[in-house]
Amino acid sequence: MRISRFKALCFSHTIGFTGVSDGKHRQEDLITAPLPDGVKRLGGHFDATLQSFILHQYHHCHVTQPLILEQLRELGVDISAGQINRIITEGKERFHKEKDEILRVGLRASTHVNVDDTGARHKGKNGFCTHIGNEMFAWFQSTAVKNRLNFLKLLGAGVDDYCAQYRCAGIYEGSEASQGLH
Repeated sequence: MRISRFKALCFSHTIGFTGVSDGKHRQEDLITAPLPDGVKRLGGHFDATLQSFILHQYHHCHVTQPLILEQLRELGVDISAGQINRIITEGKERFHKEKDEILRVGLRASTHVNVDDTGARHKGKNGFCTHIGNEMFAWFQSTAVKNRLNFLKLLGAGVDDYCAQYRCAGIYEGSEASQGLH
C-alpha cells in the first residue's frame, strides 16, 4: 500500500502534488478541483487551521508579521506578506461589535468603573489608549486625541446624548467640555 502526503494548509483551484506520488500521477501533474467549502466560507486560499495558527502567533504569542512570514515559508507554505496581513486584519467586524457590546453591558452592570489613559507616539503622531473597566470587565480604545469630549464620547458607548446634574452645570460653563455640550 502506497500512502500519499499532501499539505492541508493551502488551497487553490489548481493543486499540485507535494511529497510522494500516489502512483497515478507524477509529481509534476496538476489536478484542478473545486475549493473545499470551509475554505470558500473563509474567503481565501488557506484553511481554518492555518488562519488560526497565524492569528494565535500574532495576537497571543506577539510574533510580528515578518517573522510569521519567515516561519511559514520555512515550513513550505506559499504565502505573501499581504495575505498574512489580510488574515490578521480583514473580516473581523464581529469581534469589533463584541468589543463595543462589552462596554455597554459592563457599564450597565457596574456600580463603578475605573478609567485610565496613556499616550505614545507612533510614526511621528501622538496616539492615546483609553481603558474603562473594573474587576468584571476591561475595555480599551485607541484614539488620536485626548480630551474631555473624546472621553465622554468613549464613555457614552455609541450614545451621543450627555446629561449633567444641575449642581454640576456651573463647573462646565466656560470650560473646554462645554463647547461640545449643547
